[in-house]
Formats: sequence, C-alpha cells, structure tokens
Amino acid sequence: MVMQQHQSPGRCWLMLAMVALMTWAIQAPAQQDNANAPQQAPVTAEQLLQDLNVDALNRATPAPAAPAEATPAPAAPAEATPAPAPAAPAPVKPSLESIFNYRIRVKNFTTLKSVSNVESIAWSPDGKTLLVDSAVGNPYYNIYLVEFDAEGRDSIRPAFQRRGSDIVTKLHNGNASWHPKGRHIVFSGQNVGSTELRRSAPGYGLFSNLWVADDSGRFWRITNLLSSYFNPWGVSMPHFSPDGRQLVWTVSDGRLGQGRARGRMDSLWGTRALCLANFSFKNGEPQISKKKEFTPGEQDDFYESYGFSNDGSQVLFAANMSDNQPWFGMDICLYDIASEQTVKLTDTPLVWDRYASFSPRGEKIVWSSSEGFTISSLGVGGVNWQREMISELWIMNKDGGQKRRLTFFNQRNRPESVRHHAYVGMSSWHPSGERIALVLHNETWPGVMESSVMILDLYDTESDR
Repeated sequence: MVMQQHQSPGRCWLMLAMVALMTWAIQAPAQQDNANAPQQAPVTAEQLLQDLNVDALNRATPAPAAPAEATPAPAAPAEATPAPAPAAPAPVKPSLESIFNYRIRVKNFTTLKSVSNVESIAWSPDGKTLLVDSAVGNPYYNIYLVEFDAEGRDSIRPAFQRRGSDIVTKLHNGNASWHPKGRHIVFSGQNVGSTELRRSAPGYGLFSNLWVADDSGRFWRITNLLSSYFNPWGVSMPHFSPDGRQLVWTVSDGRLGQGRARGRMDSLWGTRALCLANFSFKNGEPQISKKKEFTPGEQDDFYESYGFSNDGSQVLFAANMSDNQPWFGMDICLYDIASEQTVKLTDTPLVWDRYASFSPRGEKIVWSSSEGFTISSLGVGGVNWQREMISELWIMNKDGGQKRRLTFFNQRNRPESVRHHAYVGMSSWHPSGERIALVLHNETWPGVMESSVMILDLYDTESDR
C-alpha cells in the first residue's frame, strides 16, 4: 500500500526558491551561447516541482518486494477411517422364573441310563450330581449319587456303604435330600430289626426314623420313633430349609380308620401329620429341637412335605384338606410358619395333586397332577394306585396362578409318549432353573410298573428362538 505524501508550507517555499535559482543558472549561459538557436519553450516552475516531487517520491518509497513464495496450504487431512461401532450388547436372556408360564416348554427329554427303580430325587446344591434312592439288583432301596462326565454321560455310585454297624443293603434307605451346604444329607432309614419290606420302603416310610449322614460316611439318627406291628410309626420326605436351620418331614402312625373324618375309606398310608423342627450341630453332631407336629386341614388322612419356600417362611405340602375330600383328591398347599395359615394352590377335590417342588428362586412350582384323566379304580384304600394312576407334570406360579401342563407322557404322537400309561413322581429343579429332574413311573408290561430318572431341559419359546 503506497502512503500519500504531505508537505508543510515552509518546505514548499524553499523548494520554489531552489527551482527559481536553478532556472536562472541554466538559462543564462544558454542565452549567451545559443543566441541564434531557436528558442525552446521555457520550463515552468510547476513542471520542475512536479518532476522533483515525483523523483523524491520514487526515492522515498521502496520498490515493493517480490511477493514471497506462497506457502502451500496444508493438505486437507485424509478422511479418517471411522472406528467400527461397538458391538451391540447381547440381549439379556430372561430367567424362566420371571416369564409367563405359557412361554415355558420342554426342549429335550433325556432318560438316565445308569439308574432305575427310583422313588425320590434331589439335585446337589452345586448342580453337579443327583441324589437318588434306588432298588437296583435287590428288593431294598439304597441311596446313590448320579454323576455326569464332560460329555453328559451319567454314572452311579453308592452314597455310603455302611450305616453304623448295619449293612445298608439289608435295610431301606431313601427319600434323601441335601443340606444347603452340600456336606450332609437327611434321609429316612428303616429301623434295625424291622422285617417289613413293602410299607417301610421310601414313599410309605413306616418302621423308620430320620438319619443324617456326612460326606465322610458318619451317621446319626435324629428321631426316635418306637414302632411295632400295631404301631408302625415312620417318617418320610424330609427337607432342609434354605438356610439349613430348619427341617420339615412327614410322620405317619400307619393306623387305618383313625383320621378325624369318619364314615369313609382311609388311605393305605394311615394317618399322617407334618413335623417342623429346628436343626443345628452340637459338638459336630446334628440334632433337632423344638419339634412341632401339625395337621392344618380338616382331616389327618394324608399329608406329605415337599420343602420350604425360598425365604424359609412357608412349607410346601400336599393334603386332602376338606372333611368330605377323598384321600386321593389331595391338593398342593402352602403353610405360613409365622401365621400358621394355609393357602390351597390347587382346589380340585377329585384330582390327584402330589409331588410338588419349588424352583430355585421360589417363583414357580411344578407338581404331578391327574387333571384331565379319568382314573378307573385305585382299589380299597389305594392298594392299586401305582398300577392305575395317570398324571403329568404341571407348572404354576408360587401363588397358584398360570397353571399349565408341561409334559404329555400319556398322549400319543408326542415325543415323550410312553408305551402304556405313566405317572410323574418326585421332581427336583436344577439350581440353574433351566432343568428339571423327575421320576417317571410307567407301565412296561400290563400290571408291571418301573421307574426311571428323566432330565427335562426347559426353554423360553420367545427368547430362545
């Protein structure tokens, strides 16, 4: 940018004087030497001043510098390769205990090959083994552990070899269940000296007491029921509470016709009751205290215990609660320990509802039900019930809602259909909540019943597609 030159008045007068002097100095000699030369137009002061100003300005104003070589504009950054978007988190699979029961189905039915003739069953707390009672190769039930290898193949071994000084293969031992810590089991053991074979078997439980065994093979008897032929006292179906501090079981005196309901046929089990007691260890030995016997219904013909709710506040059991209810019409019930109130989860007076079990979180219950079947005849007092019973596995919420049938063993053209008729016995939920082990009793030949252990894999029909 060229800036405009400004000159003061004094400086202008000085320059005019210099111009005049220079003009005189130039013209005087020229007039003498060139008198005869043609006259040139005189140079005016304004012209000289203009030339002088231009020359001065040219000297004062430096020539503009050559433009610097332009620095190339930085190259536009290469377009960055976008980082891959983080993978969307895998959808959280809902627990089967939190969904509607209509979404729960059985995906696989697997029959164990290593064990048969089973009455009761229980998963270990870690879900790695099954505790079963089985009459394998002899007429007496004993307690076994079913183990699984990496490929899922099952094998069986005795849970123990001796009970005190008595060879256990000469006595019935069954209805075993785990202590929540997994080091002890409680079971029904036939009394030493008893020669009764049929009615002292697991499920009947006469002529027996409760025993506890640990994983080192030690045994302790924790009840002391004295029985005789006319008073065949016994116990069955013992279960620990989730914290291991309580124990519930069924007690029976085996006497017929002694129930509170009169004028009807009692069952072959005789009068029964539920027992609740505190469980603890003293000097390393198990013991029970504060035993309470109760019959919350209107009759005492049939009661059977199946364990505790997840928080230990309620007892799950089956009973024929009404006075006019036949013994085979038992219902599934919950007994609140604190309030001593009972809630019937099923209310079907002529339907066989038995063998219930809680899911691991206590939100669901599965049980065996003859709903939808007509049972021809169970015999006097139920002597033929095993040969005639037909039932399936059902599921419901802990409040008795959303009842739904899970299996179809007695329906043709179903994958799990059996050759003749069948009924579902005891069941046990796997700790994962996605598998159920059950005992299936089925007629292999007319009038011949056998039992096996079956594993049911459950799935959600909406999230497991």
